[in-house]
Amino acid sequence: MKKLSVLLFAPNEHISQELLLHVRALHSVEVKVITNDSRLTFVDEDEMVRKDGLSEHEAFMQTISTTSGEVLLFLDATMYMSLSQLQQFLNPVLYGGSDVALNKWSQKVDDSLKVEYVWSYVFHDMMKRPVHETNAYLSVPFACKRDVLVSLPHYVLCNPVAVYHSFYEKKWKVSCYLSIDPCSSLCYKKHGEHRFKQSSYEQQMVTDYFRFLQPQFFTGGARLHYQHPNRKMQLLEDEQKFTVHYGWGKRTTRYGGKQVSVIIPAKNEEKLISSLIQELRRLEPLEIIVVVNGSRDQTELYAKEGGATTVVFEEALGHDVGRAIGAQHAKGDILLFVDGDLFLYAQQLLPFIKAIESGVDVALNDLNDLMDTSIQDHIVSAWKYALNSALNRKDLKMSSLTAVPHAISRTCLEKIGWKTLAIPCVAYAKAVQQGFDVEVVRRIDVDRMNKIRPHLHFSQTGHAPLTELIIGDHLEAIHYLMHSVSLFIE
Repeated sequence: MKKLSVLLFAPNEHISQELLLHVRALHSVEVKVITNDSRLTFVDEDEMVRKDGLSEHEAFMQTISTTSGEVLLFLDATMYMSLSQLQQFLNPVLYGGSDVALNKWSQKVDDSLKVEYVWSYVFHDMMKRPVHETNAYLSVPFACKRDVLVSLPHYVLCNPVAVYHSFYEKKWKVSCYLSIDPCSSLCYKKHGEHRFKQSSYEQQMVTDYFRFLQPQFFTGGARLHYQHPNRKMQLLEDEQKFTVHYGWGKRTTRYGGKQVSVIIPAKNEEKLISSLIQELRRLEPLEIIVVVNGSRDQTELYAKEGGATTVVFEEALGHDVGRAIGAQHAKGDILLFVDGDLFLYAQQLLPFIKAIESGVDVALNDLNDLMDTSIQDHIVSAWKYALNSALNRKDLKMSSLTAVPHAISRTCLEKIGWKTLAIPCVAYAKAVQQGFDVEVVRRIDVDRMNKIRPHLHFSQTGHAPLTELIIGDHLEAIHYLMHSVSLFIE
C-alpha cells in the first residue's frame, strides 16, 4: 500500500465532523486541514495549515510541497463521504495502476452545478475528448500520485483546468468509475443562491477556463479548429456585388413614434416569401428588407411584387451575413429579424417590437424551457449557456442571437456595428458587455419549423457543419471578451 496524505480545504469555521472521522480512519500518514480560520473545532493543532486569501485550488497546490505521502487525496471539509466511499475512491491509486482518480459526473446535474457542467462539457469537446465523464475543473474529490503533480511546472499548477488537461496530455492513467454526490452545503458554499449572476466561485472558474484558452487562441486563432468556409464575410466590404430595389412601407404611430424595419434573409423561398411579406405588413413596418442571396427560383420577383426592398446577391452569403447586410440598409428605430423559411404570424412577432419600444435593446426568443432536456445532450445548447455565464447573465440561460426571431434597437446597432451581426455571438457579447438591456421576450418554437438541410445538419464523422459554425461563433465571442475585459488577461 502506498502512503497517503489527505488535504481538506476549510476556508471558515465550518467542517464536517463525520468526514474528519472517516478521513482519520483511512490510516493516512497525515491529515492537513487548510484554513484561514483558527476557530476550527475537532481539528488537532498539528493538522491545521494556515493559508489566507487563497482559492481552494491555490491552497491545495501550495501545500503539496509539505506533504510526505505518495498519494494525495483532496477534499472539501464541508462535504460528506462515507468511509467505504473514500476507500473505493482511493483504491485505484493506492492499490491499482491508476495515477489519478477523479469524480464521475452523476446522470442528473443539479442546477447549482450547471455552470460547472457546461464549461466542462464544452472544454472536453474543444479538446476532442467527446466522452465527458469527469469535471474538467478538477473539483473535489480527486486523488493523485504526488509525483504526477510535482512533475508539472508552476504555471500549469496554478490553473485547475491546465492540471486536468495535463493528466490526459501526458497520458497518465486516470480512474473515474465512482460518482460522489457532494452535499448541499458544498454546493451552497461554492455557488450560493446566485440564480442570475455568477458566484465568486463561478467567476474564478470561468476566469481559469479563459486563461487556459488564451494560448490556444494565440496559436489556433479566434475560432480554433472550427471554421465557417461558406460564410462570405468579404461581401460585407464589397458594394459592387449586389443590386438594390427599393420597396414601400408606412410610417406608423403604433410604437410610440418608433419605426420598424423587418429583415429577411432568403434563398430559394418562392413558396413562402409572398405570404410571409403579406403577414408582416400587419405590423405596419417602415420597410421590409429581403436579402435575396444565391436564389435560383422566383424569390426576388415575389419579394418585389410584395413591395419589399430587395438586396440581391447572385451567390449565397452563408449564415448570418444576410442579416448584417439587411441591417446596413435598414432605416428603422427597431430592427426585427426573421428567416425566409419560417412563416410566423404578426401576433407572434409583436412582443419583440413592443419590447424594443419599451426600452429593451435586444429582444430574444425565449428558449430556456428546453434547457433541462437539451443542455446535457447537445453541444450548441451547452455553448449558449456557457457564453451567458461568462457574460454574467445566467438568467438568459440558452437564449442567443443565433435564434430568430429577435429584435435590436437602433441605438444598440450603431454601437456594436452592423457588420458584427454576421457573427451573432460576437454581436450578442458586445451588446451585453457594453451594458445594453438584453432580455428574453417570448417563446416561439422555431426548431420544429426549421427545414432539415442534410448538408448542414448531418455529418458522417464529428459535428455537423452548422454545429461547427455555431461553436466557432461562440469561441469568437469568448475571444472578444478576453480582449475587452482586463479581468481575464494577465
